[in-house]
Amino acid sequence: MTVDILQYNKKLQSITTTEEGVAATFADGTMERGTLLIGAEGAHSRTRDWLFQASPQDAALQTVPISSFVALTKFNRELASRLRDIHPTYCTALNPSNVLTFFSLHDGAANDPAEWVFMILLSWPVSETDDHAALARDDNLLLDKVCALVEPLADPFKAMVRGIPRGTKTWYSSRMTYWPTRPWDNRGGRVTLAGDAAHALTFREFFLSACHKTKYADEISSRVDRGQGLGNAITDVAELQTHLRAMKAHTRDELAKAVGEYEKEVWLRGYEVVVQNRENTMALHDWEKVSQSALFVKGVKKDQSAPAAGG
Repeated sequence: MTVDILQYNKKLQSITTTEEGVAATFADGTMERGTLLIGAEGAHSRTRDWLFQASPQDAALQTVPISSFVALTKFNRELASRLRDIHPTYCTALNPSNVLTFFSLHDGAANDPAEWVFMILLSWPVSETDDHAALARDDNLLLDKVCALVEPLADPFKAMVRGIPRGTKTWYSSRMTYWPTRPWDNRGGRVTLAGDAAHALTFREFFLSACHKTKYADEISSRVDRGQGLGNAITDVAELQTHLRAMKAHTRDELAKAVGEYEKEVWLRGYEVVVQNRENTMALHDWEKVSQSALFVKGVKKDQSAPAAGG
């Protein structure tokens, strides 16, 4: 008998707990049964909504007053080469106007730089006077907006944004979202969460802020791009696996105990990292804090004791 381990195009519709475990029903009418359901379907988790169905507000995403823009685009050979000369994969730039710019090489397989695809990301403090609905539906109007935002920037960052062709598909969010982890009822160890479903972060994860001992100097550290979303998702998997393997027997009670132990750790870690990430998002768009950070004041220096690449 062949069992499909991974199935695509499934949309969770409902969850039902049973004496034996749990059943998940999908929009296509199919159903799967098991002893444990792990909701790992991202920030907009339907599993999280189900767990908090008695208090929907507790599952809802919260917002940060930071707007964001994303586009995938190609550039002319000269500009594409200039960007890759800055860094072969990605680069982040901060500036006194509180607009954060980021680019990454999304697809650089082609020999011709004009065929390279870049991901361009901008974020900035929300403007209450903007017509956010119009910006979200009109790609060219949004391009006009971000071109105006980058006017004070130096090249190639200004040229990068202004070089995005008209008609390019863009994505806009008037406010970034996050979900600070809170305890949920796992229904006797039958349903739990992992990944962004358990601790949704804003996507601005360069994580300059970590400490809060002094007004600014220690508020922003030099730890850049820690990849917290992925890192915490991997930690979730490792933690849950550790507790499941420690089960003394494959019983309902032992499973509930293992899931409970996993959740104790993820609730504490998840809440802490989401709150830190929110504070970091705000700090990255506050030039006064950024300019007094250890990264700016002290800079970075290669660890001479570290082994050479390939060594």
